[in-house]
Amino acid sequence: MLFRGKGLTVDSKASSQLYPKVSKEHFPSYLQLTLSPVAIDNLALLQPYIPEKWHMNLEGGKGVLEGRIEAKQQGLNATLDLHSKDSRIAFDKQRLRADLDLSAKIKIPLAPSLHADLTGTRIALSNIRLFDKNSSSQSVSKPWNASMAVKEGMVILPLPKKGSADSLRALLKQYKVKEILSKADGELKMTGDISQLAWLNRFLRHSLDASLSGSGTLDADVVIREGKFSQNSRARIDSKNLEVGLLDYQFKGEGGVVIERREGTENPVTYALEYKDALMKHKSEKEAMIDDVVMRLDRTGGGSDFHGSRWDKPLHLQITSAHVINVSLYNQYFPENSPIRFLEGSADLNADIVLKPHNAQGSIYLTTKAMKMKVDDQTIAARLRVDTKIAGGEPRAMHFDITGSSIVLDQASVAGKTVDYSQDGWRADINLTKADIVWKKPIQLRSEVLLAIKDSRPIVAMIDNQKSKFAFLSKLLIVENLQGEAKINMEKHTIMVPYAFVKSDQINIGAKGIIEPLRRDGIFFFGQKGIKGTMEIKGGKRSFDIFTAQKRFDNYVIPAPTAVDQP
Repeated sequence: MLFRGKGLTVDSKASSQLYPKVSKEHFPSYLQLTLSPVAIDNLALLQPYIPEKWHMNLEGGKGVLEGRIEAKQQGLNATLDLHSKDSRIAFDKQRLRADLDLSAKIKIPLAPSLHADLTGTRIALSNIRLFDKNSSSQSVSKPWNASMAVKEGMVILPLPKKGSADSLRALLKQYKVKEILSKADGELKMTGDISQLAWLNRFLRHSLDASLSGSGTLDADVVIREGKFSQNSRARIDSKNLEVGLLDYQFKGEGGVVIERREGTENPVTYALEYKDALMKHKSEKEAMIDDVVMRLDRTGGGSDFHGSRWDKPLHLQITSAHVINVSLYNQYFPENSPIRFLEGSADLNADIVLKPHNAQGSIYLTTKAMKMKVDDQTIAARLRVDTKIAGGEPRAMHFDITGSSIVLDQASVAGKTVDYSQDGWRADINLTKADIVWKKPIQLRSEVLLAIKDSRPIVAMIDNQKSKFAFLSKLLIVENLQGEAKINMEKHTIMVPYAFVKSDQINIGAKGIIEPLRRDGIFFFGQKGIKGTMEIKGGKRSFDIFTAQKRFDNYVIPAPTAVDQP
């Protein structure tokens, strides 16, 4: 028994002709069926009306059905309301439990086209909880509410094999309800509200820990072909408080979730997260230092997956623009006791990266504004432009191959205790010919670089400020167009420079060294027109050599890192 109750009313009109012969009209000219509230003891009794291709099973729950169906010669109008407490619905490997309120409004003209107007139909789900298929007691999501309404919608029902002016009657006579639904075509414009989005993580899980939360409003254009969502269907959830997690970072702000089924593409179903204005921060940071973020994250490749397994499809991250409030944010990535510290200045940031479980490709651009940094006891004002090329890596470990990246430092001025420097047109270029980095705190880096420096004056100013007794070198070292190479490594709280050497047709400058929280040891080499010298630093003491400088520099090997865990 489908339902039970009192108050079922049937009102009809038909031909009463008996003479000269009985009317052959089988259907009444008017039929009205009124359902006062009747009880449905088990929603599973409605399952025979659900097409198999929907992959939806009504597993239980009690309900109350009421409504009215009115059929005239001009068409059919129906309003049906279904209310259920704790209805149970299964989708593939997921189970859903919720309180259901469905108000279906249907208008069908009795014409051969059989267009069913669903405008005004509403469905509301409250106290929604998700469960694993194998568990009916352990919820895998916090309760949430959702509602949807058909703002405008038309569904074309299948025509009977023999079309007639009475096509609706013929259709109902020829097909079961489930068959009609499985053959229907249509287009619906829908709106709605969703109280929280975290439940989507159950379906959109990824091995790179992409996640989202927040609440939002729904705007959807649904295309139905033969009873299923078809190409060109699109749903968008706009949120004022969308939160997205990806790897070690979080985004928060005004954004949206976009789900599309595209026609004629390799990726029939695409998912995207978009931001118009967001904050961005590392998950360990209390306060975001990157704002005005315009971003889009696409899941590319393959079809949909609602089976509870992780996706290993590529994620395409595009940060169109972002503003770094203060570049001192990046000091936390430098090893302790680093000679370089950012003091102030902002930066513009953008990125375009394709992330795979075991690979990455793309680029990140950063350009500073009004930047000042500290190099030991000296303040340097400059512009820094970083073009990071990502040529591979393990995104989950934040380990990337950044070979091909470049750094440009220009518009520099030096303010020191003894000597200042400021001149337009100066620049230094660093090109990473081989490099990989682990972007953790502090960073781990292995790199081989090419250096190009317009002239040595900022370096000379820093040397003079560092040790006045070597000031006589300043006249010797002021040259232009220095080029060279270096190896620079960072690990835990240690900076290692196994080799660095730049030269011009007039001068050579070299350096090797190690910097740890409690130690700075190394050697510097200077050479010009047969005059060579080294300055070695060991245990805080400096020694200068002008007799065996070349040999001393060539034979110098940086000390091994201290074999203890650094703070």
